[in-house]
Amino acid sequence: MSKTAAPDKQYHWFDYVRLSGTDGACWLEEYRRWQPVVSQILQPLEFLRRGEVAAGCEMLDRAGDALSSVEIKDLSLRLVMDRWYYGVLGYSYYCRELYDEADRAMVQAQEALATALREHDFLLVMADDAFELNLHRARIARNRQRWGEMWEHCGTALAMREGTLPYYPSRDGSSVWISTIVEFFDSLPVPKQSQPLVPHLQDLDERKRNTERSIRGIVRFRGLVIEYP
Repeated sequence: MSKTAAPDKQYHWFDYVRLSGTDGACWLEEYRRWQPVVSQILQPLEFLRRGEVAAGCEMLDRAGDALSSVEIKDLSLRLVMDRWYYGVLGYSYYCRELYDEADRAMVQAQEALATALREHDFLLVMADDAFELNLHRARIARNRQRWGEMWEHCGTALAMREGTLPYYPSRDGSSVWISTIVEFFDSLPVPKQSQPLVPHLQDLDERKRNTERSIRGIVRFRGLVIEYP
């Protein structure tokens, strides 16, 4: 049976970091110091999504210059910012049908995130981004009509959510699985009525629905007689 919740407030990813403990709260305070750069990285998305690709790419170039010029002592902070930057960069390439570059950027985003997770457990709040990044790679393969690649990326994303493949494998036994992510969210000190904080991950039924819906949105093709709701 699915769990339901009547949250007493709306939580965001940075709330989860803060709730994780003192280390997370300190990290978040430092992260907020760099919010102007983060905002500069993410702002081009609005333009790219509206089809204003030239303007979005110009803004992203400036954001890349800003990111290159900053000196950040905490490696994990820089890695999280790299994850944002390469994700937007990949989308900018996707919008211009530069699919090789788009795919490489998505891989760079995932690699940055994987390294960041080895730095701090509280960054598990971002772990499921690997699911989305694999689906982005599936979209890129779909647009290139590389059907085998598309299904491979979809299969990887599905296996992560089903728990048959780790999100981030590790030789030292510290691999991140869906169970690792769920345990993290379950452990956060919030009122009982606020759980599950992230239903599409913590609740098995909702996770299955969300996963199937996300993958179906990629593999559904126009002209099919049947489209599943």
